[in-house]
Amino acid sequence: MGFRYLGDMKNIKPWAELSFMRGEDKGEESKGKAYDIGATIFNSDMSYNPSITIAYAFATGDDPSTPLVNERFRQTAYQDNVASFNGQSSLYYYGTLLDPELSNLRILTIGFGIYPVENISFDIVYHNYKQDFPDDRIKGSNLFGPPAYPNGFSDDIGSGIDFITAFPLLFDIVEPTLVFSTFTPGDAFGAGQETATYTKLNLSFII
Repeated sequence: MGFRYLGDMKNIKPWAELSFMRGEDKGEESKGKAYDIGATIFNSDMSYNPSITIAYAFATGDDPSTPLVNERFRQTAYQDNVASFNGQSSLYYYGTLLDPELSNLRILTIGFGIYPVENISFDIVYHNYKQDFPDDRIKGSNLFGPPAYPNGFSDDIGSGIDFITAFPLLFDIVEPTLVFSTFTPGDAFGAGQETATYTKLNLSFII
């Protein structure tokens, strides 16, 4: 069960989402919750139409002190975790490279965007990740494989930065977007784990 608020005011677009999960899974009681709140502040009268986005998302993890109840929140599997702040292009708002499911996580997001020229937008988005309860896995993320698993002792997963540039429509049908993303592991990973980088050129065809 969930509730959503999407605002559209002068120079600010706030949102708030609250979800509750109740039920039973293979004989185990499931009881989780999550929320995602934030706002994009912008001023279209200023040069470059700058915008700032601040958001915080939280989803419960499984408390080891309650073995008969699983408090880990899980998304429905229908989510794509994609949205647009104030730029031309949509983005993975929990981070392009890590791209986790909102489960057993606390995610702080700070973004800044501009339109340097008409039909070109540039966004830089920072994410900081912490687990609600230390765990050796991050649900939904495709980044991790042996030996790059969290240690299950520290809740400090790390941080990520996304750079997104959206370009004007080409030939009236092609919408190009260039994405550069990094993920810097935190204390939940071993000392030998290095910063991961990812570059992607999206060509969306409008038919």
